[in-house]
Amino acid sequence: MKIIFLIAFIIIGGFTYMKLNPIEPIIQQSFKEDTFTEKSVINPVKKTKKIPHISNKSYQCDGRIHCSQMHSCEEAKFFIRNCRGTKMDGDNDGVPCESQWCH
Repeated sequence: MKIIFLIAFIIIGGFTYMKLNPIEPIIQQSFKEDTFTEKSVINPVKKTKKIPHISNKSYQCDGRIHCSQMHSCEEAKFFIRNCRGTKMDGDNDGVPCESQWCH
């Protein structure tokens, strides 16, 4: 019986101690502030120009994906805006076929 009271006393004392003295997380600084260089800074994402939705019904997604398959800047803009898998915006600025159609 004495052992049960002793164990209960130790457990209650332990919980009381933990409540009064919470364990603070240990955060170790594993790097020095002067170790960062310009190369370690991530460049901000370049904002792209929004291309207005072209609702010309004469164009349709027919599998063409390259600038050489387009006939105008307007057609290239329609395809890049509405069709999947196009490969017409090499620099990802939102303007397709810059060297061929959309100067």
